[in-house]
Amino acid sequence: MKHCIIAKFNESVVDKPAAIESVKALFASAAPIEGVNGIVIHENCVDLMIVVEMEKAALPNWDASEIHHRWKNQFGGRLEKKAIFDYED
Repeated sequence: MKHCIIAKFNESVVDKPAAIESVKALFASAAPIEGVNGIVIHENCVDLMIVVEMEKAALPNWDASEIHHRWKNQFGGRLEKKAIFDYED
């Protein structure tokens, strides 16, 4: 399953490339999460799209993970909009 987060920064983010690099650094430091097989960040999809490749049953592990909480705490207030959806190939 792919868990996708499409995010658009708000006007408080004046240096979007630097913010995207911060997001990349954040997710690169993520500890392993059971059932999560990888995280890919795509730029220029609105501002960015984070794709978390995981087993369907791993969603609660992702929700409870430190990296998910750090993402929300560090960037939640800097986002104008976001859309989250899951799909399977």
